[in-house]
Amino acid sequence: MVWSQPSVAEIDAIVLNSKRLAIVGASNDPSRASHQVTQYLINQNCFEIHPINPKEETILGLKCFSSLQELSGKVDVVIVFRRSDAIPELLTEVLALNPQVLWLQLGIRHDESAQLANDSGISVVQDRCFKIEHARAKRGSEKSFRPINLAQSEPFRWHGVDEFVYKAEDGMATFKDVTRRKLFIESAESGIELRYFEIGPGGHTTLEKHDHMHLVIPIRGRGSCLVENRLFELSINDMIHVPSWAWHQFRAAEDESLGFLCLVKVDRDRPTLPSEEDLERLRQDPQVAEFIRHR
Repeated sequence: MVWSQPSVAEIDAIVLNSKRLAIVGASNDPSRASHQVTQYLINQNCFEIHPINPKEETILGLKCFSSLQELSGKVDVVIVFRRSDAIPELLTEVLALNPQVLWLQLGIRHDESAQLANDSGISVVQDRCFKIEHARAKRGSEKSFRPINLAQSEPFRWHGVDEFVYKAEDGMATFKDVTRRKLFIESAESGIELRYFEIGPGGHTTLEKHDHMHLVIPIRGRGSCLVENRLFELSINDMIHVPSWAWHQFRAAEDESLGFLCLVKVDRDRPTLPSEEDLERLRQDPQVAEFIRHR
């Protein structure tokens, strides 16, 4: 089979649906494209990212692996920032890992290796930027869903709105029984996004903080939350303001779900998780120590 570039629709499906990414040639140098693309993908809050660089221990706060051989489990896409003439040597590791997609960044192309990968059942994109393609596909998908009236299909479920399920065992996540639905997206960088989160009985969101603020309005069930060092019992139609860089966590009651609307900026930073020192400081308050869930 002779290699050919996937269609625009196929590329859209790759960048929008892939979750676990390995980035070969990721860098800590802010001037390099590999650093900028990695930072962009981290900021999307929808990818599990594994930088690959034998010269680094961490990149942008993420553990760095020396080679693809160190990875285990399913990888959706291997994104490559290497010279074209280095691709044949790298291909051995790629074939052993067997990702769904091998993605060669802008200016990188090796047709023979692409064909060999295709013959092994791996899709190959060449000479394309994952960041550019993701931003384009994301804008297109978001513009297609800006409802004037969004009707419920059943209580707390809406026509045309997909459910995203969080899994506590993925990556460094520390949440439990949380689902998310995007109800409205204004794709401009200054735009807003309205989301509906639902936490199952006894579940909780991640203990985290970040630069962006958001507003939360409970509309279903019962629960409580931590904001900074204060605890709040949540009632239907209350409003909670989560300020910039405030530690926060939401918990459902043990016997009832908690559902809430969350208004947030589209262009936002990636959450920061607590260090052991942060946890020690938070736990100095016995009530806060009793409330928080981190493992």
